[in-house]
Amino acid sequence: MRKLIVEEKPTNPKYYENMSALLEEVIRQRKAAAISHEEYLKKVVEIAQKSKNPETASDYPVNINTKAKRALFDNLGKDERLAIALHEKIKKEAPSGWRDNKIKKRFVLSLIKEYVPDNAAAAEEVLLLVDKQEEY
Repeated sequence: MRKLIVEEKPTNPKYYENMSALLEEVIRQRKAAAISHEEYLKKVVEIAQKSKNPETASDYPVNINTKAKRALFDNLGKDERLAIALHEKIKKEAPSGWRDNKIKKRFVLSLIKEYVPDNAAAAEEVLLLVDKQEEY
């Protein structure tokens, strides 16, 4: 379970940090004997399902329907309009082969900065997130 969370975290850091926190809480409750073994297993299975298939979580709006959109939504303050707008901009304007070319990567960063203008570090984080998405 932890391995899955660690492996998938780069694709959506906020979501998998939340899954990690949920798992830690369930483990803590079990160690404190606050929940039964059966309840513990039930919660672990639920967290595993949400970790493996984030789309099954009911926290997402209808238009947040791809892995890349979910990652942007989770990591951009759960702002649906911002996530969709940035997703569409990157899909439409990112040049092919941008991951392997510094100049093209800077262009993608400039696209992101149009939507995350106030914080260069946040834009860099979003670029790293976008870089991990197979959709772009």
